[in-house]
Amino acid sequence: MGCKCGKEVNENEKQFDDNNQSTEHNYENGLTKKNLLSSGFKLYNHKTNNLDLQYLTRNLSFSLYELINKTRTNPKSFIDTIKIWKEKIVYKNNQYLLPISNEIYISLNKGVNAFDECITYLNQLEPMNSLIMKEELSINIEENIKENYEESNYTSFSFLEKVIKIKKKELEKNNKKYKISGFHYDKSCDNPECSLVLQIVDDNMGDLSRRKNLLNPYFTYIGITTVIIKENVFCYYCLFANKN
Repeated sequence: MGCKCGKEVNENEKQFDDNNQSTEHNYENGLTKKNLLSSGFKLYNHKTNNLDLQYLTRNLSFSLYELINKTRTNPKSFIDTIKIWKEKIVYKNNQYLLPISNEIYISLNKGVNAFDECITYLNQLEPMNSLIMKEELSINIEENIKENYEESNYTSFSFLEKVIKIKKKELEKNNKKYKISGFHYDKSCDNPECSLVLQIVDDNMGDLSRRKNLLNPYFTYIGITTVIIKENVFCYYCLFANKN
């Protein structure tokens, strides 16, 4: 969602970003892989049981939440982390690539320059309030997927629009007085620190909408949903809200 820092989103604005930031690469082959995930959108059939998988994804969501609040309350504290990840960037075939696991690299736009710009931004940013995490603001991705979506569809504008509409109706039905103020996602790995770096640097979003959502001092609540798509490939959905 493209949300401007310092104001809530107008109802006519797009309710989420349509970010296709996570083009993966097979680094050893130097070949772009547009479909490293399964061709049909089905959540990864993990070898562990459902309780273990639920524990894993909830733990990732809460870890990301803690990192977000640490950065909001002390923006400068995240600078060293960004510097560490910046050192991992490689340049190959005229493209910046960031390794997020042993097998997956994410393509970057400005690469090192974007990381340096983000460091400057955080250095100048004032501390802000912590967000309050609400379970009722999480997204039930499995419930919202009734068809066999292609891999690229689960982050498409139409799918995310459907998810937001369902969430709004659910909140209204349960008489929950929230105004959804921001929504975005990140497809990366089982490392919340890596995910937050990608979201804060936000190299592949022209309007830096994810950074603006995460560091918006006027937001109060957050819901985080993590799903595993394939082994070592996770998607984090972040929904921001205020009370009506």
